[in-house]
Amino acid sequence: MKVLIVCSGDWLERWASFIEAIGEKDSVELTVATTKGNSFTMDRIQKLNDVGIKTVMFKSIPGKWTGFEASTVYGKGIGNLIRSGFDAVHFIAEASYIGTYQFLRSIRKLAPETVTTIRAAQNVVKHFPYPFKKIEEYSYQQFDAIIPLFKDQEEVLRQKGYLGKTYFIGNGFDHHLFRPSETAVRNEPYHFGFVGYFEHYKGIYTLLNALKILENENFKLTMIAKGNEKEQFLQQAEKMNIQDKIHVHDLIPQTRLPEFLNQIDALILPSEEAYYLRKNKLKFMPKFKPHLVKEQFGRVLVEAMACRKVVIGSTCGGIPQVIGDAGLIFRQKNPKELAAKMKLLIDDEQLNEILQAKAFEKANTDYTWDKIASKYVGVWEELIQKRG
Repeated sequence: MKVLIVCSGDWLERWASFIEAIGEKDSVELTVATTKGNSFTMDRIQKLNDVGIKTVMFKSIPGKWTGFEASTVYGKGIGNLIRSGFDAVHFIAEASYIGTYQFLRSIRKLAPETVTTIRAAQNVVKHFPYPFKKIEEYSYQQFDAIIPLFKDQEEVLRQKGYLGKTYFIGNGFDHHLFRPSETAVRNEPYHFGFVGYFEHYKGIYTLLNALKILENENFKLTMIAKGNEKEQFLQQAEKMNIQDKIHVHDLIPQTRLPEFLNQIDALILPSEEAYYLRKNKLKFMPKFKPHLVKEQFGRVLVEAMACRKVVIGSTCGGIPQVIGDAGLIFRQKNPKELAAKMKLLIDDEQLNEILQAKAFEKANTDYTWDKIASKYVGVWEELIQKRG
């Protein structure tokens, strides 16, 4: 089965392990269409090539120039690639993206028998300006199936007019990369971790207020993060006189994340529903309106669980479904509840051991990329067979 995965360079570093897992399947001959990304992305592309996965690099007008990924435009060569023949084309993108439209148009013109699928992560209804709204409507009519993470994503698809097939498949982690350290021990002071962005919808101020409640407890927090609200967050921490509890480092490549996760005792993902406005960098680009955001999956949760770490998550979006009974849940935007969960872990070593074991088991039972990749391959094989 010849499969093409379309994934821009801005996303590829995050999805390289999934792509490798697809490429490892005996029944799949895999090609990846991508664009130039940052140095981390280029390293991962080289690794894909090293394991025998063909990559086709397109020149592009990158989304970072305009301020949002939807505007990435692929250069010449799409038609020639599609003519080479694929049984299935899968998009790691959104239905509203210009790049998605470019490939779909070429497929329907040159190889209409090709099966096409796309993952769906939107768990709130977003209304896009022209031309992205029209692109999304067109795309929904073309896909043989869409693959949402959870029921929330499927409900959004139906509200937006998609009438086709859906298959539920979650995200995963690289079990070769994310695994427990043989030398891991409980830290003193207790060590919490946060990985993400300094943005209000990531629950950073709820986290800050929880830290203030616990200021007399023996713990520290390390944050691997960047974002627009970093300075505001750190200034607020200083005003609250808890800056000594917090250690901040910039985001690191995916391949170095296991090292950090194995240094902490527990990971916190305090995301919350909030309105967010993505600003355009070029004045001529269409203007987006503020839209509600909530956590779609929280992949760092399963990566921490795979490293046998306790996880604390809010009730926002898909977080409770990912954690299940393998961690602690608090009501979003509730710093008192978060502080209470954190104190439980600081005080109760046995609880830590129980949750570590549950987290590790759930991650390896439900979320390895190898198992996720098998589900995708099964979907493509089913759709190809139905096409005859």
